[in-house]
Amino acid sequence: MRKLVLFYVLFYCVGIAFAQAQSLSNQSYPQNFFSNPLGIPIQLSGNFGHLRKDHFHMGLDLRTQQKENLPVYAAAAGYISRIKIEHYGYGKAIYITHNNGYTSVYGHLNNFYDTLNHFVKIKQYQTEKWEQDITFLPNQFQVNKGQFIALSGNTGGSQGPHLHFEIREDIGNATRNINPLLFGLNVADHTPPRIKGLYWYDRRYSTYFTDNHVIALHKEGNDFITFDSVVKIGSNKFSFGINADDKTDISPNYYGIYSASVFVDGIINNGFEFNTINTNKSSYINGSIDYPFLIHNQKGIQHIAKIGNNILYDELLQKNKPITNPLFIELKDTLIHTISIDVKDVAGNNSNIHCSIQYQPDLDKEKTDAKIPYAIKKYFNTNYPDINSDASIANVKVWSNEQSTTLFDTALIAITQEIRNGFPYASNLLHIGDYQIPVEDPYYISIPLDSIALKYENKLLVKVKNPIGGQTKKVVITKENSIEKINGNPNLIIVANTTLDAFGDVEVVIDTIPPTITPVNFPQKMLFNNEQQIILKVTDNSSSIKKFSAALDGKWLMFSRKNSYFMYTFDENCALGKHELKISAADECGNISEQQFEFTKGLPIVKSNHKKSKAIKRKKTSKK
Repeated sequence: MRKLVLFYVLFYCVGIAFAQAQSLSNQSYPQNFFSNPLGIPIQLSGNFGHLRKDHFHMGLDLRTQQKENLPVYAAAAGYISRIKIEHYGYGKAIYITHNNGYTSVYGHLNNFYDTLNHFVKIKQYQTEKWEQDITFLPNQFQVNKGQFIALSGNTGGSQGPHLHFEIREDIGNATRNINPLLFGLNVADHTPPRIKGLYWYDRRYSTYFTDNHVIALHKEGNDFITFDSVVKIGSNKFSFGINADDKTDISPNYYGIYSASVFVDGIINNGFEFNTINTNKSSYINGSIDYPFLIHNQKGIQHIAKIGNNILYDELLQKNKPITNPLFIELKDTLIHTISIDVKDVAGNNSNIHCSIQYQPDLDKEKTDAKIPYAIKKYFNTNYPDINSDASIANVKVWSNEQSTTLFDTALIAITQEIRNGFPYASNLLHIGDYQIPVEDPYYISIPLDSIALKYENKLLVKVKNPIGGQTKKVVITKENSIEKINGNPNLIIVANTTLDAFGDVEVVIDTIPPTITPVNFPQKMLFNNEQQIILKVTDNSSSIKKFSAALDGKWLMFSRKNSYFMYTFDENCALGKHELKISAADECGNISEQQFEFTKGLPIVKSNHKKSKAIKRKKTSKK
């Protein structure tokens, strides 16, 4: 675990100012155009820009009183331009396009309103696919503001009942998400953000070469922990990171802050604010936070300045303020300078920290320089164009695309390997890079394989393992695209060529084991009376489930999906009586499992009130 290096602080104070009266909402966004999409007061469990695993949150998560099936209403007039159904992501989602060019999105729904639901269900049975992505013409499903459109739920990647709500806008060939709170939604907020820690980073080389240094740290129930009066640092180029969160008046949850600004001697140096995020760039969060600190401590420190070539920061930059340097603070003297960090929410509430800082050359120079591996020249780089952007060892090649930066900041990419022999291993175990270093754009890798690989065409998986989760990719090995000459070797070497978006332990394995199909709620004698669903759990030992199909008495039957669970809700497609259900599931390598079940659909059993009737009779008799 990385140690927090506590640095010297002499003067330090925390000030909280309340500016509730003046909202930060940009008046260029139409106020009150969008209304609350729920019939209950807005309570947030997540806001725009909230830190999530591998992405910034792109909308608002609205609490639904821990219930499902609350009515959802169109936030403004328009037409339903798209619906999407998937087992991950937003689950069941509706997209409404409005006449001013904005699109509102409603995710994790349980069901659509009847007319739309009927249309979609016909499409599902026609295509024999539960997952759908359907676009509509403006005259097909028009809606009015406040019209009932769906029931809230917990579908897709949701971890609990809620409604996900977004506002989007098309800009040229791109789409960007806009902070919904900028549109004047009625959310009571008199609560300022909470600052929990302030840190500084040496920016002479790379944020991945040095630890973060604590300036101030807050512990629950205590004031900020501070040290000497002046922060003395051994680098004349540095930037700040902040651990902070926010909440509204009636929401119990804490979530992300709206903006943070750094002032040096009263002049703004750098800062960010969450107005818009490119819809496809949310994953660049990993270059906007202290990723190694997150891995070890499960806490998010946001970089206030830009790191490397993180293009997402260019969008978050406070464009209406005279930023002097978006990358770092540079001190050209050894005088004491005043620093102020200002943190705000959309409602205008703000909290701030003040401290003094002084550049002291050669402070801990030996300790700092020891961490910079000058002699090693194998980097993926963003700052040093004279250093090679590749790495290799024993015919293993790792390289980046010329058009991409691969990493947010410069880092050493080392490769080591361990010998693997015999089935199911098709390659050695490779240790590539440091799992604490996030990948900005996928990198290319070429992995030598054992000759056994040619016997298992289409059955090979590249697996990446690290302590925070893994990635599995199927690799098709064919003679046409996977045999190369490496380093001028006249002999043909079998290799797996692919791209990966994470560092860690990499290996190629052979997968010949089919998925496992397990009935979850099958009653005794396979008789369904009061059960509303048939539930199956389908898992795979190596990869994920790529295909699933069900046939009832020879006809396709629609199952929905949530993670590893597949569910059929009884409807008109299953009449009373005996039935034969055939299930087929395939993994990424095409291994197939099939099972057949026989069951009877019976009439619902009505619980008898016999005991209650007897009790009433006894009561009447005693009165007589």
